[in-house]
Amino acid sequence: MIADEEIDMLREIADRVRNEADFSYYGSYNGGDPREFCPDVECSTDDERALHAADCAAWERGEYIDRGSHHQPLDAVTVGTQVLEVHSEMGAYKTVHHYGLGMVTYVDEELVKIAQDLDDVIDRIRQVAE
Repeated sequence: MIADEEIDMLREIADRVRNEADFSYYGSYNGGDPREFCPDVECSTDDERALHAADCAAWERGEYIDRGSHHQPLDAVTVGTQVLEVHSEMGAYKTVHHYGLGMVTYVDEELVKIAQDLDDVIDRIRQVAE
């Protein structure tokens, strides 16, 4: 038979997994659902915030606009008045802040499912133990 303390320890593990699955950080929008990003008014322009609002509204309507990662392949570089072509095998990238900088909310759906599966097992163990 499993002791209550051991079941409590399992519940704590499920909570730790859940905490790892859902976190926020400050930085650039990195693609996906724009509603998971909140532009910082001090680090974004009016145009960037307007684009963000329009893209969020599109997602609400079911139009999944994805601006892609903030790291995008660089295909040309301007040096003075000359445009130089950059080949993709060179691995050159540019950083694009579609919506400026802000808070990103990230949810790892697989970890959320693992935590829920663990909770379900704990509930079954408690039922059997009673």
